[in-house]
Amino acid sequence: MGHVSTTESGRVCQRWSSNTPHQVSDDYRDNDFPDGSREAAENYCRNPDAEWNEGVWCYTTDVDMRWESCAVPECGQSVLFLFSSTLSVFVIYWIMAKSHQLAPTRSIPTKF
Repeated sequence: MGHVSTTESGRVCQRWSSNTPHQVSDDYRDNDFPDGSREAAENYCRNPDAEWNEGVWCYTTDVDMRWESCAVPECGQSVLFLFSSTLSVFVIYWIMAKSHQLAPTRSIPTKF
């Protein structure tokens, strides 16, 4: 379970246990949340609707926007991003080292 509590446009999510500013559907029961209850779900992006398969969402604290989808990466995407970012840094470092741009500024002593 994630802890993202803002929508894809940056709106703050409303608590699932609150009916302000928007009335939370009575169709969503505590067992519809992976946290175990609406209260435990706090204001995190969730999908308590079994018929909605477009990802997680939340009611917003914006009175003009009842609900909105959340930009939460699917499982595995964040790991892939971390791996590719780490690999990119390593490759850049390796290229710079090979071209002697990261050579030591003074010589390393060979005798102590």
